[in-house]
Amino acid sequence: MPRRTSSELGLPPFTGAVRQIILVSTAIYVVILLAVSFKPTLGIAIQQIGMLDPGRVWRGWIWQLATYPFVADDPWRFVVSLAGIYFLGPSLESRIGPGRFWAFFFGTTVLSGVAGVVLSLTGVIAQGPAFSMVAFANAIMMAFYLINSSSTLLAFFVIPVPAKWLLIFFIALESAYLLL
Repeated sequence: MPRRTSSELGLPPFTGAVRQIILVSTAIYVVILLAVSFKPTLGIAIQQIGMLDPGRVWRGWIWQLATYPFVADDPWRFVVSLAGIYFLGPSLESRIGPGRFWAFFFGTTVLSGVAGVVLSLTGVIAQGPAFSMVAFANAIMMAFYLINSSSTLLAFFVIPVPAKWLLIFFIALESAYLLL
């Protein structure tokens, strides 16, 4: 009997733009953790330079529209976001290619950042800084659903859930975060 490969077990390949994004994000996360632990002023400065702060963007710090996904403040959200990118990203990347996947990454990142900065003008929602790959992971989830609307995903690796219901759950969750 032939040996099973990881794709037969349901694990996507760890290649291409998905791998690059995950490795770069992890490396930056580790650098920030080490800096905060051993040189707190440097770690905090790196976080403040990279996170999306609407007030600073209005004062010209526009690079934050592209750097905030690489700055994570919560280990759980960091791991969950990268897991979403790992499990759903290869499906999208295989359809559009690695170059377009990178364009999708930066396009959705910048558009999400601009939306957050504009919404911050309300003085009610989107107040405070933004961190992490959550916006991009959500964009991948939406694109995955558009391409595979009838598919079922395994929540917690064991519970089959229609992609539509996971998408609705994450939309509700992120809307709550936005309002907070």
